[in-house]
Amino acid sequence: MPKYSARTARALSYLKRTVNDVDIYVEDTGSRNMWVRLLTQLLPAGVRLRSINMLGGRRAVEDACAADQANDGRRKLFIIDGDFDHLKGKAKPKLKFLYRLRAYCVENILLSQKSIRMLAMETHPNISENDADAKFDFQEFVYEIDQGLKQLFQLYAVSSKLSPSVATISHPVLDLCLRRANGELALDPVLIKKRMSSLLRAMLRHTTKDAIRKEIAECGARAASLQSIKFVSGKSYIFPILESWLRIRLGIRATAEQLKVRLAGHFQQNQEPYFARRVANL
Repeated sequence: MPKYSARTARALSYLKRTVNDVDIYVEDTGSRNMWVRLLTQLLPAGVRLRSINMLGGRRAVEDACAADQANDGRRKLFIIDGDFDHLKGKAKPKLKFLYRLRAYCVENILLSQKSIRMLAMETHPNISENDADAKFDFQEFVYEIDQGLKQLFQLYAVSSKLSPSVATISHPVLDLCLRRANGELALDPVLIKKRMSSLLRAMLRHTTKDAIRKEIAECGARAASLQSIKFVSGKSYIFPILESWLRIRLGIRATAEQLKVRLAGHFQQNQEPYFARRVANL
């Protein structure tokens, strides 16, 4: 999908006003149905939303927002991912109508024990809530992500600040996993430790040990109040593991894109209440 200029983005939204009462802009290039399904649950009753504007990147959304700051009577919202901002303590751009998710990306806010339970019951009409929770222990899943990826993503955040040219989330999560006897993916501490050591060596070609230590300490302090399930990339790192667990434990065979659409229908507002309120107040 092409990236749009600020002027083109506004024109694109104008063309959709016959089907939309609000103008929504996101940085994604896919998952259109997931966004529509998620947002229509949160919008006030009677507010139409049939299509969203997918601008192809965070900068494109910020530029489009900066070019559309007038209170012209049109309801609008520009949504960007949190990325590493929350770990780095980076302030949100001061733009009206701009909302930054309080999570790495939208995929993170789709996950909750209840949403997984509802997915199981939707797939297996006779399964009970207790059985669904027992088969897919959500707290176990959260613990797996926390133990396996918390420190790695803190280091990724530090690297993105001190050595932005060094690859971080583009490193495949599958290269950090082993398969259990039942075929389920499991994060491997040895592979993750090797990845962190390799990343540190790459960073040292751009900065100093003292600078890295300082940023790690500051990032760690911020991470202490954050949930790993929120600041680890849902799209690139969590969903590939989730797909495996759902297939093995609940017999749910679906691609990540299909899962996102289905989970969006079971979105729990307490997963990001600020976002839910912001959309509801449009």
